[in-house]
Amino acid sequence: MPLVSFGGQISRLVQKVSKKKINRVSTVKQTNVVDTSSLSSEQLNESDVEVDVEALQPERIVIPTFDFSSIPPELLSEIFIVSCLAETIPNSANHRGRKSRKGRVRTTPFILGAVCVYWRSVVLSTPKIWSHIPISIAPPRDSFNLKKQVALFSTWVTRSNESPLTITLALQDEWNHTWAGKIPTELLRALANTSHRWFSVDLVLPEAWYTTFEELVATAARGRRGEPRFPQLRVLKIQPLWTDFNVQPALRKPLDFFLPEYAPLLQNVNLKEYYLTDVDIPWHQLTSLTIQAKTEGNDCLHALHHAVNLRRLHLSNISVKQQKPVPVNIVLRHLESLAIHFSPWEDIYRLMTYTQPMARLQSLEITSPLDQLDFLSIPVTLRHANCQLRQLKLNEFIFIHHESIIVDCLRDIDSLEDLEIHTKPSSHAVSHLFLDLLAVRVHVSNTYYLPRLQHFRFSGRVQHLEEGFDEALFEALQIRRGSAATERILQPLLSFYIRGMPIDHYAHYRMTTPEVKEKLEGLVRGGLRLEIIFGWTPWL
Repeated sequence: MPLVSFGGQISRLVQKVSKKKINRVSTVKQTNVVDTSSLSSEQLNESDVEVDVEALQPERIVIPTFDFSSIPPELLSEIFIVSCLAETIPNSANHRGRKSRKGRVRTTPFILGAVCVYWRSVVLSTPKIWSHIPISIAPPRDSFNLKKQVALFSTWVTRSNESPLTITLALQDEWNHTWAGKIPTELLRALANTSHRWFSVDLVLPEAWYTTFEELVATAARGRRGEPRFPQLRVLKIQPLWTDFNVQPALRKPLDFFLPEYAPLLQNVNLKEYYLTDVDIPWHQLTSLTIQAKTEGNDCLHALHHAVNLRRLHLSNISVKQQKPVPVNIVLRHLESLAIHFSPWEDIYRLMTYTQPMARLQSLEITSPLDQLDFLSIPVTLRHANCQLRQLKLNEFIFIHHESIIVDCLRDIDSLEDLEIHTKPSSHAVSHLFLDLLAVRVHVSNTYYLPRLQHFRFSGRVQHLEEGFDEALFEALQIRRGSAATERILQPLLSFYIRGMPIDHYAHYRMTTPEVKEKLEGLVRGGLRLEIIFGWTPWL
């Protein structure tokens, strides 16, 4: 079993075990009710149920069936690290493309250490477990006091020894307008004193805190004499409060908190809702950049002119105006992955046109364009960019062309290895898309469309299946797994997923025949990862 999966199971089991230990009294009461069921009503009363825990027999206590003490401390330590450092964040995003900070689930060292003496000793002897520090601040009130929060933070820092720190600072109510009048200076000072150990930080930084926090960090850095403010910082995620998004330009403070001389190793930056013309960070040394930009002017272009060494670029809510009389030229020669979400296709196309060349671009993801996605321009843009695209993901969009035109456009990208298409419910339904993408180019020759295709995934509306569709699909899949793949004429297909939605709620798709189903199961036994579902009808 993979270590990550095992660690996740351990984490869930630990929470259950801890809960049982904390609620042991109530568990024992329930056990006694069962054991005393043979007594008469006069004998069984409330005092009989309220049993002293100390008087219980050992066999009455529920314990895990697995003996965790048999796990070597080195392995248990690694499992605890996976359990404590992994987290689950909701996938849903709001209209601005911003994922919610609520609902994060993480096992803490305190939960693990409360299980037994052995686990507590492992937790306390593993500093890396304490290196991820979550800080969640409740809204300030009249009795605003963060002494406990500061003490808790100091405990984490002390037990982490000298491990690089990953810090998350979140505010439980971002709409609360009292943050400006209550600055948690002591907590900010405790944070600033650890700035030389920051490896990754995810900060919600209210406008009112900015000056105070910067002064505290500068003071802490001066005490270290000659060392930059953030000598270990590699990952920065930062955003203002919701209430600070639309502050007047004359009142906003420039984000020059992370100048190049302050963070010499910074490579991965995630900026949300900042005016990028007011941001001063080490653009030239960045390899990964995520921007959820203000939708005004050419905000994102300002950053891309300077971030010339990017390998990964993720943009949301961008707006790119046409440049006249001479179009701009953004040089991103090292760019390998480009993802653009919640933006008009016209702006996406214009940005890709300005960004030339992109010879190393291998992955392109376009999610929920705000207007109609023009398929015809995609292969043309890629040819002009002189790139060999290997992965294409198209999420939450609407087909505006007939599917034959879409197929022809995708076939022109013959370097594709991984293709994902997920349409909106309002999109036109498809019928021949799957077969046409797998088809042989010239039936009398050994040439194929998309010869490198290894993974295909589709979800969206599908028209009623024609007679013989299942047999034709099996033959196409068999070719992709058969002699042509063996002879290296094409790459063998590794996974194929279809989740077709009916045209209306009352549409039904026929099941494939038992003969074809058996053949498809043979492909699965041969190693093909296959899932075919039309409506509520799974073929396998």
